[in-house]
Formats: sequence, C-alpha cells, structure tokens
Amino acid sequence: MTIPQKLKFTTVVLAICLISRVASAALVQLQITGSGANGTVGSASFTVDDSDGNIYTPGYYTPGDIYYSGTLTLSNIPGGGPTSVTFSLSDMNSTPLMVDSNSVQYLGPSGGHSFGPPNEDHYDLGPSQPFYPSSFVFQTTLAYDGSGKDLITWSPATIVSAPEPGSAALTATGVVIAAGSFRRRVRNAPQGA
Repeated sequence: MTIPQKLKFTTVVLAICLISRVASAALVQLQITGSGANGTVGSASFTVDDSDGNIYTPGYYTPGDIYYSGTLTLSNIPGGGPTSVTFSLSDMNSTPLMVDSNSVQYLGPSGGHSFGPPNEDHYDLGPSQPFYPSSFVFQTTLAYDGSGKDLITWSPATIVSAPEPGSAALTATGVVIAAGSFRRRVRNAPQGA
C-alpha cells in the first residue's frame, strides 16, 4: 500500500468513526420525580433517541413508543397491597413526552404492572393529564386492582445525559477531510484514464 493509499484509507476510517460517534451520541436520558397527595414517592428514568433534536423543540409532543429504555419506581404507597412497585419499559412505553415554549421537557407516566399469578394483582398508572389546562406538569392516578390509591404530580424532566457538544462539528470535519482526500485523488488521476 502506497503512502497516498494509506492516507486515503486512514481518512475514510476517521470519517466513519466520527459519524458513528455522532450516531451513538443521540441518546438522551431524562429523569423525573413524583409526589403523591397521599404520600407516594416516585422516580423514573427514560432514554430517547433524539437524533432529530425534537425534544428541544417547543410544542413537540409524542404519545410514547419512542423510548430505548426506561424504568419507574413508586414507593411508600398507602393502603392495602404492595407498598412499592417497579414498572419496566414494556409497562410504561405509552408515556407521553411534551416540550413547553421554553424547551422544558415533561413526561406523563402511564401504564400498568402485573404481579402475575396466582392473583394477577396489578398497579395501573394513568392516564396522565396536565395538572391544569395551561400547564405541562402531569398528574397521574395510581390504582391497585381498580381501587384508587393516590394522585401523583410529576416534576419537569431533568436531562441527565445528552450528546456531547460539538459532535456534529466533528462529523462535518470528518466529511470535509474525506472530501478533500477524494478531490486530491481526482486531481492527481492520470489524464485519459
């Protein structure tokens, strides 16, 4: 392999690495906490792929089904039944996400969790709805086997991890380097070939 071929190969590998780095950097982790009127305490974490930048766009809304991972735990649940429960992503995938005019994200946990046989007891959370008409703060009703337990108010989301700043610039740099390498190759190509 000649030096120009090695340089071209190295440039292509660098560009591919930079592009793949940006693709993986689009995952954003959001966390929320909840407080129930009757004492229930909640915390949740959801990860979304935000390669389009939608979760920063004012007015953005999705009814769910965009999460790569997620979990929600409720504890200190009053009344009969288990005093804590953990919902998996498959239990909570219908959780809506909304963005207000200040680009603040809000999640409205919604779903159900079954404790399985023998009694098939289950917790239901939802449907989520804004606290009052002009608010994006969600409230969710918690029920156990159809009986209401608590009304939980959820905090705005906190972004825990996001793509590294400048990731897109790195991709652009890699593309420019690759294009320059290709252009040199075309210029130096033998005439009539």
